[in-house]
Amino acid sequence: MPNFVCTDWSVLPSLSSLSKLTSLRIIFHDMNISFDENICQIIAETASILVHFDICFRRQSDVITEPDDFNPPNVVEPFIWDMYNIEPDLVIGEDGNLGVGALRFQKSIIMNYQKSIEEIHRRIVSLSFCVKLLIVVEEGKCGLTVWF
Repeated sequence: MPNFVCTDWSVLPSLSSLSKLTSLRIIFHDMNISFDENICQIIAETASILVHFDICFRRQSDVITEPDDFNPPNVVEPFIWDMYNIEPDLVIGEDGNLGVGALRFQKSIIMNYQKSIEEIHRRIVSLSFCVKLLIVVEEGKCGLTVWF
């Protein structure tokens, strides 16, 4: 399965020129992104030309627990350093571990994933009103699979 890295979503519709492409899976690993309405529309339009479409967000640890003696805070991920100035409640201890502020920050990232999936879902349904769809939204709303 080929991997493709690109941040310019406007190239996604060009996949329609690949006549044998019927399935597309997009997986984001440990990325702190959310999609605006234009990106959601581009993704939905591209999905509608396929037979199978899958998009999901994955984190190193999908389970976020409150730090305690049995669940120590995660070790600082590189993106945390980049986002430190954006999130004023972010707390990083001298040992390099994250505090409760970082936990809130990670939860907000998951919420952005969920909002993006919900918006893409809504747009795919609105574009495909004449087509019978089978849509599965993952538990936790961080992934979406569609069969047209």
